[in-house]
Amino acid sequence: MLRVITKKMKADYGLLVDPCADVEAISTKGHRTYTFEQPNSLGVDELSSFFETAWEKYPQHFAVILLGSVTGLRPSSLYALRRCGPEADVKWDQGLVPDPTLTRHQGPGHKRPRIDDRGHRP
Repeated sequence: MLRVITKKMKADYGLLVDPCADVEAISTKGHRTYTFEQPNSLGVDELSSFFETAWEKYPQHFAVILLGSVTGLRPSSLYALRRCGPEADVKWDQGLVPDPTLTRHQGPGHKRPRIDDRGHRP
């Protein structure tokens, strides 16, 4: 990623040198993230135990753990969701959790994009 950024900076700002041009890429040949024998996920039989333990030890985080497990969203996206108030992201009456990239809160003074009833930009 840094290589792409520095190449773009060189082009946009007329730099004489790309700082990453001479850096060798790390070889990922032969590296597997997960295999069928060792998947990077819990099996159906493990989920029940995992959720029970999460509820017992971390009840304050259980909603994020459950929603993250179901949606695959990252914690930073999940914690940014508002569950109540005038600008709530979660639509309890409709059973909807919109795409957080459309509703992300980016700090004081940030204008939120307009979103229709279905959670889409008009």
